Amino acid sequence: LSYLMDWRTMRIQKEIVEKEQFKTELAFLKSQVNPHYLFNTINDIYALTQQQSQEAPNALLKLSELLRYMLRESDDPFVPLSKEIIYLENVIELQKIGHKGFSYVDFDVVGQVNQLKIAPLILINFIENAFKHGSFNNKETPINILIIIEQQSLHFQITNKINHAKKDKTGGIGLANVKRRLSLIYPAQHQLEIHQLENEFIVDLKIDLL
Repeated sequence: LSYLMDWRTMRIQKEIVEKEQFKTELAFLKSQVNPHYLFNTINDIYALTQQQSQEAPNALLKLSELLRYMLRESDDPFVPLSKEIIYLENVIELQKIGHKGFSYVDFDVVGQVNQLKIAPLILINFIENAFKHGSFNNKETPINILIIIEQQSLHFQITNKINHAKKDKTGGIGLANVKRRLSLIYPAQHQLEIHQLENEFIVDLKIDLL
């Protein structure tokens, strides 16, 4: 009986340690999501204020909305999908402002969001990657982002033309980060396919949501 009690105690302690390690790793991964993006955005807004651009107040408002979401909402393990989509829309609008109108993005959402929830900031790395390494200054070859919702399933697709002049100095840290987060949060609930063709980069992600 004593041996059985000790075994149960050790198992409970192991589960507690594993849970804490899981939470610590997720928190670390989430903290790595946006620092370079925020730095670039602040620089863009500073340039707009120096030029006394009419876009500067709107850009500041968008940035404040992003920060509010990142600091408050993203503390929760899951957030309403509707809020995550608004966050992505704000990111895209800020990128367009930063590129002074020479930025073409088609973003479509098909289906009913309803009460679905998603892990916060789980899709943003794919969009940042498209802006960072893509060519999107031609309306004939925009970044294409599509979210399809069918019942409890989310299908996320993003396609961008590759800009071969841009170098990846981070070695793909962003994509490695999101792959790890997906494996931790949705271990048996997601399918991710990434295809890098000669001139096109394609991400196809399916997640079974809560």
